[in-house]
Amino acid sequence: MVEVSDYDPKWTINGRTKRNFKEVCKLLEKSNEEFGKKFNLKTNYTSHIIQDELINICADVVKEIIVKNIEDVEVFGIMCDEARCYKQEQMALCVRYVKNLDVVERFLGFIDCSKNQDAESLYQYILWYLKKCKLSSKPQIVAQSYDGTNVMSGKFNGLQNKIKSQYPYAIYTHCMAHKMILIVLDMCKYVKETRHVFNTLESLYIHFSHPSKNQKLIEIQTKLGIKYTFMIRLSDTRWNCRYRNIESVKASYKAIIQALEEEIENEDDRGVNEAIGILTNLKSGRFIVYLFILHKVLININIVANKFQEKLKRQEPHNLKHFDTTATTSAEQNINDTSETIEDYFRKNAFFPVFDTILINLKKRFSAKSLQIATAVDQFIQLNFEESLFFVDHYKDLMNVSKEVLQSEIEGAKNCILQSTDKKNITLNHVKKVLTKQTFPNLYKLFQVALTIPISSSTFQVVNRLTSQATKSLIPNFQIVWTSGQLKMK
Repeated sequence: MVEVSDYDPKWTINGRTKRNFKEVCKLLEKSNEEFGKKFNLKTNYTSHIIQDELINICADVVKEIIVKNIEDVEVFGIMCDEARCYKQEQMALCVRYVKNLDVVERFLGFIDCSKNQDAESLYQYILWYLKKCKLSSKPQIVAQSYDGTNVMSGKFNGLQNKIKSQYPYAIYTHCMAHKMILIVLDMCKYVKETRHVFNTLESLYIHFSHPSKNQKLIEIQTKLGIKYTFMIRLSDTRWNCRYRNIESVKASYKAIIQALEEEIENEDDRGVNEAIGILTNLKSGRFIVYLFILHKVLININIVANKFQEKLKRQEPHNLKHFDTTATTSAEQNINDTSETIEDYFRKNAFFPVFDTILINLKKRFSAKSLQIATAVDQFIQLNFEESLFFVDHYKDLMNVSKEVLQSEIEGAKNCILQSTDKKNITLNHVKKVLTKQTFPNLYKLFQVALTIPISSSTFQVVNRLTSQATKSLIPNFQIVWTSGQLKMK
């Protein structure tokens, strides 16, 4: 991305001041004759003031289309997350709604909440912004999704409860994919050796971030016939960064060791002491054992997290059908067995503690109560009436739906699907093929609500990454246009 802003970065060649935007335009005119004619006119609208105004106009048009789509369906969900920029505390607000039974997630804007970040203040900020976007009257909020902090998710004084006081049908969900990463973070917090492994991986990432060292590693990988893999910075919001780094080190272990050894032998860099420390950790037997254990554990967590992020696909992943979460753990082993082998020792003192921590946090974060709405929505999408009553009872009054008529429509839709397919398991795509507003009005309305509930979403990660790609003055409207690039202008 070329940096272009109100304060267009300038640079100098042969005493002449250059600016990014103008230089890009000059480059473009060489390959686009029509653009060149307009650019060389006396009035070419390249002033930063006009460019900012064009972006603002585009953002307003995009927001109008989003609001119009929400008004047509009359229900939507909101998703908020922190999006700090420079010294300003911001909240990214996204909306989720359905258009022709297709889920649409759109970034609506940033809300400045630098003054206060308590639940009441955030609540007032959101209501103000929705009113500003003309979304505070007829359309109903039926779902809300935030992170798991007390300010956002508190049952009595959290933001979700205050939103419910204004929109009583706005059920709160904590993104399932985010829960999975919290389980990994908890494991790193409570198991000392895993912290040691990830600290070493972070040091390794920083060490090879230097261009010359990274280039040397690539050359060694090529010479050894190892496929080039790269590490990424560890983050508490990137779902699979820990798994990717472990997989990268495991695949390139030989090349990394050789690169560090050559650097130490040459002693031509001030980072030799750092290289010695990293090499010592990498060659440690305990590090290698934990590297393989974590790879085995995280590969399954990565599958589940990716599955949660697959929008509109709610089938059980085949990879996990035989995954046993009730395995015997170290708590049930005889710790006084003096004849244990090295394999037994690491199984008891390395694998079981990691696995125990994962199991405990899975049960805590994915309790039956926390999964109640997700389970009911899944069952509703599969057209199982009795199993989805928790969802149906919650929204039937809002959508003016009769349970008796709905049950009949579900049976009718199910029969239509079963007549057209040999498969017994009904999926979302099967339902969308037969479901119409005219034939199944009650089922259609509740289906729109079911798809609006953000059981899992990766929208925030996209939005937060963008905060570093635009300058402060253009962030709000530039990113509305950028993130809505797929929005069809009709």
